[in-house]
Amino acid sequence: MPRCIIQKKYFVLFKSIYPEEDELAQWLDELNLLNRIRQDIIQTEMHMGLDQEQYIRERLKLPLNSGCLALFSKLIQDSNGIILKELGLDSETCKNAETFPGKLHEIKLVRVQHDILLKPLKRAFDPRIQFLVGAKKVPFI
Repeated sequence: MPRCIIQKKYFVLFKSIYPEEDELAQWLDELNLLNRIRQDIIQTEMHMGLDQEQYIRERLKLPLNSGCLALFSKLIQDSNGIILKELGLDSETCKNAETFPGKLHEIKLVRVQHDILLKPLKRAFDPRIQFLVGAKKVPFI
């Protein structure tokens, strides 16, 4: 009996491989991951293959755990951010990678503003990045 095998070959599409032209490329460049996968992306016509996806997830310890994803989801619902005191945190705790906001800070998706506010960076709203961190099931709107 014939079998139909569905294979996900490519999924995440780059607009450009240059960081100044694409938010995803800029994010990966800031995390020192872009140079490692750049040639593969060019060869696959600007798509991120499963090998590159897996490499990024392994290096950044993704997908995020449920607590971190809940905080991330709350942050991207409102670009104004969350007051740190509401979370029972301070700016130094937010830079500790062992905490949920610290993990988001470590992978460069949030920033602490004026030591009182945890705000998502513009790139946090990119559906491709949301997909890679586990917040979305597909890398597009």
